[in-house]
Amino acid sequence: MNTLVFNFDGDIYNLLGMSRKEAEPYLAKMEISTKFLVDAIIKGKELGYKTELYTNTQAINTQADKVHYVNKKEYPFTKFWDSFKFIVLEDRDDDYLLCDPDIIFHDRININYNVDVIFDAWETFGWNGIYKNDIKTLTDLGVEKIIPEWTNKEQHIMNCGILKFNNRYLKNLYVDRWKKLYNFCVSNEDKLNIRKCTPIAAQYLLTILCNHYKFKRYNYSEQLRKQNDFYTHFAGDAKFQAFKANLTNRVLI
Repeated sequence: MNTLVFNFDGDIYNLLGMSRKEAEPYLAKMEISTKFLVDAIIKGKELGYKTELYTNTQAINTQADKVHYVNKKEYPFTKFWDSFKFIVLEDRDDDYLLCDPDIIFHDRININYNVDVIFDAWETFGWNGIYKNDIKTLTDLGVEKIIPEWTNKEQHIMNCGILKFNNRYLKNLYVDRWKKLYNFCVSNEDKLNIRKCTPIAAQYLLTILCNHYKFKRYNYSEQLRKQNDFYTHFAGDAKFQAFKANLTNRVLI
């Protein structure tokens, strides 16, 4: 594996229509997120990887070897903020590692090809704050009619900061179920927190699919945001905290 594929939504905060004052804190976060993206790509290139980026913005010079421009007006799944991942998963069957834009590599990664799926880390916290309420609501709304593997069960969640499928059947099943869950969430948007439905559809869904069918999986980090032998995932607010604290000299910013 010699290709790192990143994805970045330049309008993740939906700033259109906000006043300048309302948009200011989000613009600051977007600036930091953009710097992490650029650094992630530079670090990957320094380690000898080919780097590719799927994005809807042409305003960033990331130095990626190849940029795939996504027209959000033509893509029907944009209410989930990580939806560009599923363009990659649906369109590609080559040997690549799908990476969030806040994955900062410091060494070349060893790929485990003896499992069905590779992911970042187990989320052992956050159930009550992120998953619990909307999973219950989805269950009450009858989501199991379209997702037969569905279960409402508190558990550790597979974080998809990095993602690689060695099993094509699992990948295609995951994409199919994600699209169905997306449409179900959007059709019930008035009853759900659509931003929290994003990790439910991406991460909780993959977790329960792997559990249900007993797929083999492998993770690199012992816990979310903890540096491993190959990279650090500055997930969520960790990148903003790292930026303020100049947390690591491995990050160019």
